[in-house]
Amino acid sequence: MRGMSRHLASQNQRSSLSENSLETLRHSYKPSEIILLLVGESPPRQKGFFYDATAIDGPLSRNTRRSFEDFFQTKYSDRQDFLRQFKSKGCYLVDLFRNRGKTVYKASERERETAVIVLSSFIQEAKPRMVVSVLKRTRKLVEEAIQKDQLVVRYKALPYPTRNYVMEYCYGLREFLAELQDTRT
Repeated sequence: MRGMSRHLASQNQRSSLSENSLETLRHSYKPSEIILLLVGESPPRQKGFFYDATAIDGPLSRNTRRSFEDFFQTKYSDRQDFLRQFKSKGCYLVDLFRNRGKTVYKASERERETAVIVLSSFIQEAKPRMVVSVLKRTRKLVEEAIQKDQLVVRYKALPYPTRNYVMEYCYGLREFLAELQDTRT
């Protein structure tokens, strides 16, 4: 029984990483030079996180990993291996909102304005060559962030990779991976 309690406690800890823990984990995978910046909406509502190698793969991490494996003709031994390679290739994922499950639709006008300002500042500081929205409904905010300071980046919005949109997401991401490979050679 005591072992079961410890197991449940550790499971709850993993599934409910605090916002600060999520950001610390995200930051640990930040490359020194960001070439391809993926922009999500927010960390998943209840559990999981793109950068949490101990969590179950969600659609975004699973299909991003598959796109990388297909394009670079490799098989990553595990999620940790993929995340290390993702970082080494100059790729990074940020979210518009830090709160788990926050959506563009649920965010207040002020939260959306703040998200645009924060993202614009981040892009200005990081100077990525390419930016991809990984959810079409975030397109307007990401475009606003890019245009705010007239930042020059290649930009595209892709659909979130679920159901009927997996192929469109993977194909769109591979276009950027081709450019990524060109910039790294």
